[in-house]
Amino acid sequence: MIERRDLFIGGEWIRPDGVRVIDVHSPATEAVIGSVPEGNSKDVDRAVVKACDALEGWMAVPAVERGVLLQKVSDELKARIDEVGYTICTEVGMPIKLATRIQAGSPVEIFSLYAKLSAEFDFESRDGNSVI
Repeated sequence: MIERRDLFIGGEWIRPDGVRVIDVHSPATEAVIGSVPEGNSKDVDRAVVKACDALEGWMAVPAVERGVLLQKVSDELKARIDEVGYTICTEVGMPIKLATRIQAGSPVEIFSLYAKLSAEFDFESRDGNSVI
């Protein structure tokens, strides 16, 4: 059974403000297969502040460098595709092959696609005196 006690906020695992826990049930057996912390409004506020802070830095990163980072995300997801597929299968009751191929596999392909687009796409073009 997987038991999580922390929330991932701002790139790190932190203790939630609240103490309540949500049980995760198997859709096949209805048995408790894990638990996660129940975030509260203070946790949401912390996450929003961290996300806004991260956006400022992300906007300053050139598109080509963003693409490199997106490809790293794709590569890391691909390296853990079986684990992610199994987790999804267990949590939602989807057949393992479909969970791995679709639910875990699609994000791998999407991150990779956007990584390539960030290097190839012309984000700005000139139209007379204007940049569009």
